[in-house]
Amino acid sequence: MTVAELARLKAILAENIRSRLAASAPIDCTNAERDACATLSRLVQEFLRTEDTWDSRYTWLDGVLPLEVRTEADTLEVSGGAIVVNGDRSSVFPLRATLRLHGTSGDLNSWTIFFGEAASSGLPYRPGMKLHRLHFPIQSEDWAYSFSGGAE
Repeated sequence: MTVAELARLKAILAENIRSRLAASAPIDCTNAERDACATLSRLVQEFLRTEDTWDSRYTWLDGVLPLEVRTEADTLEVSGGAIVVNGDRSSVFPLRATLRLHGTSGDLNSWTIFFGEAASSGLPYRPGMKLHRLHFPIQSEDWAYSFSGGAE
């Protein structure tokens, strides 16, 4: 991942989070959450490209389906399923992210993202599937991947 691409995705995600935090109407909340999940999917895909155990040539993320989205102060928390496509197969893997904005600048200040369960190959994706069937690991070492960082 290039530094420029990371900066671009962080800026877009910060704008998505600011929109969600400012939204009051249900439709505005839903739209802002959808946009944040789309950007989060692209960010995780970029992080995965640097992982030796991830096949970025034939496997990619095709979105994040939110199961639960919570906001508090300058923080957006997302728990849901990431759709992973490999050839003609699509699976859903658990994803949990905590994204914090800087209090004064509104830039993305820090992130912690957990993706995939180390002991599972995910659930077959089906439109309208029940995401509550996903298993979300409790211990950080039980996640397949974890990414964290902060403002440079």
